Amino acid sequence: MKRIFIALFLLMSVAPAIAQNQYHIIPKPKQLQPQAGVFKITDQTRIVVPANDIELLNIGEMLSYQLLTTMGKKIEVSSKNAANSIYFTASPNLPAEAYSISVTPNRILVSASTARGHFYGLQTLMQLMPTQIYSSSRQGSDVKWEIPACTIADEPRFEYRGGMLDVGRHYMPVAFIKKYIDLLAMHKMNKFHWHLTEDQGWRIEIKQYPKLTEIGSQRKETMKGHYTDNAYDATPYGGFYTQDEVRDIVKYAASKYVEVIPEIEMPGHALAAISAYP
Repeated sequence: MKRIFIALFLLMSVAPAIAQNQYHIIPKPKQLQPQAGVFKITDQTRIVVPANDIELLNIGEMLSYQLLTTMGKKIEVSSKNAANSIYFTASPNLPAEAYSISVTPNRILVSASTARGHFYGLQTLMQLMPTQIYSSSRQGSDVKWEIPACTIADEPRFEYRGGMLDVGRHYMPVAFIKKYIDLLAMHKMNKFHWHLTEDQGWRIEIKQYPKLTEIGSQRKETMKGHYTDNAYDATPYGGFYTQDEVRDIVKYAASKYVEVIPEIEMPGHALAAISAYP
């Protein structure tokens, strides 16, 4: 009998942890309360946003597009109430980046006071879905498009949440930059620190100083190993971003509520600039 009580005690103590592990959310939300049941996304599901709210309409369309891509079903976005729907609603009392989510078998409610908060709520909602939601192609019919019932209240702990990408040493194409921004946004980060210049390369077009990219964006070879090895690969390397490409990336980041912070280094770490304009 004693062993039975011990087993029951251990089961009760780990049950909350097991329940929490069913909700794969990064970063971990401030509050998450598991509930019974699941919300099933079907042909009748609708995404409901307030009328005449362009930002929330865009967020609803983001979800609709991803579901169309992966499920092969067009989920309508409208302002009309409907059964089995995903609602994005205003909650003016919440802080600017906070959101709450309520998932029941009958409906999903995502509340926030700003479009940014709704966007972060959308990221959490997608993380609650099958991982196939992040695919770029239609998935098989065996995927169960279900969202576990729960209530979530969340807001960022830090105002600055970002990632840095150094393209001074190694140029990354525009498509890679956008994918990097997608990953920042998925994890509710809001800053993209873009390290655009270094000794090893100047990567941004400055029309008044064309040699910065004509000369400074190129190098005849790249160091191999440690600095003290004094070894090089004898392979020319280069690349830079035009002003139009930079504008496009800034605009794309803004659509994901990510601010681009460029880093232009001077007077140190500026051999690329000095090589162009001694």
